[in-house]
Amino acid sequence: MPKYGKQRIAAFLDRPRTLPEIAKELGVRQVSAEKVRNLPLPEGMMLFEQRDEIGQPVFKAVMTSASPQLSERIWGVWHSEEQPYVWVQFPQNFSADRIKIAPLSDVHFGARAHQTKRFLDYVEWIRKSPHVFTFLNGDMIENAIDGSVGGAAYESIMTPSEQLWGSRRGEPGIIDILRPISHKIFWCQPGNHEWRTWKKANIDPTRIIARELGIPYFSEPVYADILAWGHRFTFFVQHGSSGSATKGGKMNAASRPALWQEATHFICMGHVHDSMANPVTRLVRERTFDNSGKLTGFRLVEKTQYIVVFPSFHSYFDSYGARAGYAPGSWGTVTCTLYNDGSYRSSD
Repeated sequence: MPKYGKQRIAAFLDRPRTLPEIAKELGVRQVSAEKVRNLPLPEGMMLFEQRDEIGQPVFKAVMTSASPQLSERIWGVWHSEEQPYVWVQFPQNFSADRIKIAPLSDVHFGARAHQTKRFLDYVEWIRKSPHVFTFLNGDMIENAIDGSVGGAAYESIMTPSEQLWGSRRGEPGIIDILRPISHKIFWCQPGNHEWRTWKKANIDPTRIIARELGIPYFSEPVYADILAWGHRFTFFVQHGSSGSATKGGKMNAASRPALWQEATHFICMGHVHDSMANPVTRLVRERTFDNSGKLTGFRLVEKTQYIVVFPSFHSYFDSYGARAGYAPGSWGTVTCTLYNDGSYRSSD
């Protein structure tokens, strides 16, 4: 195989390329996925591996360098500039037998009812656990402003600015609290609490958090592919907007996106301050192809799809929820676990 410089390879792989396309560029009859994975790339770049609509492997080279003030990631990230779609690629030599994703949703940092110790313990657990990762699913800060429902501005112990940056009294803001795990956060998206200031002044605090932590930001529900061990694990994650008070109503709201998209491993929602993981069986058309793109098999398979509802870090008494007569939220942890054999599960 002819030798090509790193820059030329990176320039050719600036968009997803199939094995036949790569072989043609290299001037050989065919090339294996393993050889493509070993092609040299410039420092700060990483090879992303996916599959196209007919099942062929495709490869793309992407810059992955993080901010120098932040811890180095072991994974790479690429996201569309036009759509809320992100790839998270773990390295080919990633040796762990599982990846555990423990989302941070509905933190409500700065609210009087915020469960500070539980939140700090959760962040520390993510920091210390080698193969635990997370994403930020909205309502990260209380962000109560003039006119917020229920007089929320009077239930905050920090101003919105202090919730982000910390106070003059020495209390840290959420950016400094999350900075030690910035290398473990795949992406972030806002909730209705951050959206308050966007509606008033076109300023989303979540975008500020994302910029400070060097992570992808999306203003709407996220379609994500986690790529590891040669497998693709799919996610659809939204903050949510339901006002349901019952378990069934909350699960129905979380399940709604399954009606209008392809089978997805995890469909996730926050907002309703509950903790649930419901497995649903989906029938999926599965086609297999060889490296040249030739169809080698097709069948119908049963695949499990998890409908997941995330808990919050907002306590009950002395809050608007208790005064309104809502049921207490569920605490605990909901995780999405990916295994090196391609299996996956969610548990609450």
